[in-house]
Amino acid sequence: MGGGHAARPGRHPRLSAYRDAGHWLLVTFGLTELFTKESDDTGISGWGFELTMRVPAGDGPPAPWSLNLLRQLGGYVFSTGRVFEPGHRLNPGGPITGASDTRLTALARTCWRRSGPATPC
Repeated sequence: MGGGHAARPGRHPRLSAYRDAGHWLLVTFGLTELFTKESDDTGISGWGFELTMRVPAGDGPPAPWSLNLLRQLGGYVFSTGRVFEPGHRLNPGGPITGASDTRLTALARTCWRRSGPATPC
């Protein structure tokens, strides 16, 4: 997986947030080629994927840590040229939310289908 892009340090994807059924669905955009074909591989759009995350919805907007995490993960793809494959795991080196009492301390990449269980891509 992954397009024919070279690393582009300093770039980050943009984010959209959609509220639905008690959670926020966060989605990057910009890892795929939205408007102009930039890579040489005609079979893949950009890096070949976007990142999504579901987080519980409270009364306000999505938690800042969740938006920052997706932005940083997208920035990692742009700066290193490495993509996330199903089954990849990441230890970010500390609490994901910034709170010392959080149980969110690692990430895993999987495919998610809204209408059914997550399955390998």
